[in-house]
Amino acid sequence: MKFSISWAKGIGINNSIGGTIDNVTWEQIDEKLKLIIKESGSLGLDILKEIDEGPCRLEIITEKGAFLLLLVDEDGNGNFVREYFNPNTDDTKIFIRGNQYSGRTISYDEDFVFSVFKEFFTTGNVSEEILSR
Repeated sequence: MKFSISWAKGIGINNSIGGTIDNVTWEQIDEKLKLIIKESGSLGLDILKEIDEGPCRLEIITEKGAFLLLLVDEDGNGNFVREYFNPNTDDTKIFIRGNQYSGRTISYDEDFVFSVFKEFFTTGNVSEEILSR
């Protein structure tokens, strides 16, 4: 499987850097995740494929140690999003990059983030026990 990434670090047009890399390696993904995970940013990992069904993009949006993970899945009739969900966490509102999210959809575990990206890069999917509908 081949992948590409698009990433951005920082907030605002004058305070951010980013780019796109096609045919990306795990080492490049790891490097960009480490770059954005400590501050603010986003990274999308896309499967380069011709089939219009199945998982196609894993995305992280992060700010100050809070991580929102989203998996875009295509079912032939359109896209749906799977996300991390922790029912044992308070449903407080968390702001990341100017948008509000449920605290139940936010992870604060860097190792977890890297394991999710590694699973997607290795298998082209993430277990529905980790990212659900």
